[in-house]
Amino acid sequence: MMDNFTKQPRICTECKTQTQWKTISLAYSQDKIEVKISGITAMVCPNCGEEYIPGPQAITLSKAVDEILQIGLMEKIAA
Repeated sequence: MMDNFTKQPRICTECKTQTQWKTISLAYSQDKIEVKISGITAMVCPNCGEEYIPGPQAITLSKAVDEILQIGLMEKIAA
């Protein structure tokens, strides 16, 4: 659950437009291994499309993707 600080949309650092909360998908790839995560709540600029994921969620996502990519790389090496 987001605290009061992260509930407030922020101003886009690229074009200075107020962001809006939206559900997005992100794709990551490394050495031909692809990971796609859907259902991420993020602040998105309606003008330029810049996306911002609140800090705690960004850290959790980053760790999860790193682990998935490492498993994929280990399986690729073992094959």
